[in-house]
Amino acid sequence: MKDDYFIEIIKINDNIGTIWEKGSSPKKPVIRVGDEYELIVEANDPKGREIEYEIFVITTDFKITQKIIDLNS
Repeated sequence: MKDDYFIEIIKINDNIGTIWEKGSSPKKPVIRVGDEYELIVEANDPKGREIEYEIFVITTDFKITQKIIDLNS
């Protein structure tokens, strides 16, 4: 099946209660100076490969890169 090949992001949520899922459009979180912000990404690779994701903002130099190790191996 074609869908079985691609990595799927199932859900992203943060430590202040915002949840992003397929088809949802939550409000943008408000973060203030001094706040700690954490994202939890739930993703699936049907082939069990390592998943690497990146978060960036186009208008600034802000960038985060994270590698996820396959825990099913």
